[in-house]
Amino acid sequence: MRFKTILLITSLLILATCVSAQDFQSIDKKINVPSGKTLKMVIQIDAGEVFAKKHAHSAQVAVSGKINKKFDNLEINYNKKSNEISVFLDHDKWLKSTRQNQSSKIQIFLPDDIIIEFSSEIKAGKINFDIGGLSLKNFELRTTAGEVAITFDEANQIPMEFLDIDIKIGSAKLSHLGNARFEDGRINGGIGELEIDFRGKGSNSAHADIDLDMGSTKVILPRDLGIKLRSTTFGFLTDSNVSREFERRGRYYFSQNYDKQSRTLSLAIHSGIGELDVYFR
Repeated sequence: MRFKTILLITSLLILATCVSAQDFQSIDKKINVPSGKTLKMVIQIDAGEVFAKKHAHSAQVAVSGKINKKFDNLEINYNKKSNEISVFLDHDKWLKSTRQNQSSKIQIFLPDDIIIEFSSEIKAGKINFDIGGLSLKNFELRTTAGEVAITFDEANQIPMEFLDIDIKIGSAKLSHLGNARFEDGRINGGIGELEIDFRGKGSNSAHADIDLDMGSTKVILPRDLGIKLRSTTFGFLTDSNVSREFERRGRYYFSQNYDKQSRTLSLAIHSGIGELDVYFR
């Protein structure tokens, strides 16, 4: 009797898995783009798991993954005239929640030999962008809720004009932003946990504005750049801890090597309610 019960449960689990698998549609699309022309990459996702990384093939964008047909509609378009690729995923049934194993998963592979203007808006889900070693002219990410991980393990091949990251609710880890080689940056953190790591190659002169609403934030700074920091808080509602390695001059904090370094990073941090830790590593 026990064996029959186990066999019945196993069969039901297998059947449930098969039904779930039938709800997904595999995608695998490759788009060849012209060399020597800036590519506009536009990503708009309602909900799901989104991954982006460097492609092994030159002058080609690849989009792969699995789409839940019951909840999501995916469109991938390429406008040759404007050299723009758009990836849209529309989530139809917001009132019906989906478990993580039911969410759509999209992988986007980007060429490293094409200059790219990258714009993304992801309302909810899991975001993992491992985008070091590309040629990003601009980078923009806006997300409403979810888990965010952005990594620049390799240096961007060209100076990035503007880095813009806006996270409303959730946890986020931004690693080695110095390798993005941005000249001007803006990071908005809403409610949640945020880790911002500015280590990396860096540009000759970079500035970033960081605006924090509520939560816990860690800012990690490199020792090989001259750092100028201004930090404003929300009074006693902000628990602010700035490394003692800084030298304070009036309203600003300066790294001890600031006057000797040719490459500098200027930061303006406005903290809301919560904790802020700024330190070197």
